[in-house]
Amino acid sequence: MKRTVCLFLAVLMAAVLLSSGVSAAEITGCSAWAVNELREADALGLIPTDVSSYWQYGITRAEFAEAAVYYLAAQFGVEPGLLLSAWRNVGAEIAEKPFTDADGYYVRTACALGVIAGRGNGEFDPYSSITREEAAKILCNTCLATAALRTDGGGKLLPDEGGIASRFSDYAQISSWAREAVAAVSGWGVMNGVSAAEFNPKGTYTREQCFVTFLRLWKNAPVTRARGNVKALTATRGNLNDPADLLGMNAGQIRAKYGDMMMEYSEHGPGAPAYSLERVPGVLVLFLHDSYLPLPDDAIPAVVILNMSYGRAWNGITPGDEAHLHAGCDWTSADYNSMNGCVYLQKDFGDLVLTCVVSDPVPVPMIDRDTGCPVNGEAWEATYRASCWGTIFQMRIGLSGGTYR
Repeated sequence: MKRTVCLFLAVLMAAVLLSSGVSAAEITGCSAWAVNELREADALGLIPTDVSSYWQYGITRAEFAEAAVYYLAAQFGVEPGLLLSAWRNVGAEIAEKPFTDADGYYVRTACALGVIAGRGNGEFDPYSSITREEAAKILCNTCLATAALRTDGGGKLLPDEGGIASRFSDYAQISSWAREAVAAVSGWGVMNGVSAAEFNPKGTYTREQCFVTFLRLWKNAPVTRARGNVKALTATRGNLNDPADLLGMNAGQIRAKYGDMMMEYSEHGPGAPAYSLERVPGVLVLFLHDSYLPLPDDAIPAVVILNMSYGRAWNGITPGDEAHLHAGCDWTSADYNSMNGCVYLQKDFGDLVLTCVVSDPVPVPMIDRDTGCPVNGEAWEATYRASCWGTIFQMRIGLSGGTYR
């Protein structure tokens, strides 16, 4: 089995899922008071790359929703791109498109987790600047999303709003739906007023203020990973106890139990599309079907693919494990492919066969660095065969004697 697309896809997925972080040296152009806190926020993985500059610019509602998702992903210990799937598995009701004017992943995820709301008439208004009272509400909702209940240890999680009436002279200008949140974030030391006596609820919020206050939420909120009291995401993976069970189901049964399927790519042209499952992160189901046509309910899977983000063992083997690269060391066969830099290790489990795809430790260079000439394939393969260990980045489960593995 030689699939030249596999290494590229793995690298691409890793790049998408690990798209946070800026080096300390790159945090420039911000206010002097924000530098150290921005560095702390970055170290915690709270700053997405696409909003990691122009710190004093106003932050939009969509960007603030993205920041909330990054915060929650860090709180729950999952990648931002997997948060929605993980949350679904603990029973949240998901509206696929909650707003008519915004359908991005971060907006959908923040809405599903109860963090954001629209501005009326089914609109989110994603590109408008967020107001300070909206920021306070989202910060407060983000904290609530990490809490199992609205109370902590029998006490009230949110303070009474009465305290801000005497603190802020513009209390009457704060919308009624935001007053409890303003009381909470100001009481927790997360978000201050623009002065000792003024909150300025309708004022705008900057990028640096956004990430500094998310850092302060991390440190000061009554429920936070820093205190060790964040609720657990007890994801059931859609009650999928054994991924191999998918091989005995048709597409209609899979949709009914594990939610919608989305085609991610097709191997070897259009004839082998691989679909992700809405409620089971890290699993792809590959069908032998024309990807240009709708997938019928009676289609039967050919292969179940477990990626690094699946994070669970199958028959004692987990994506991400180190594996010996040679046949005879617990593997039935080992196929070295000099076209894509992968090793394919196979092992039989009754009527099932497992193929583990290993992408290291010897990547395939296209040009020899010393000579500037194309790599000598035989010499490279000899080097690869002399290697002992590599990391499994994909596991593929198929039927023994199947037509496609």
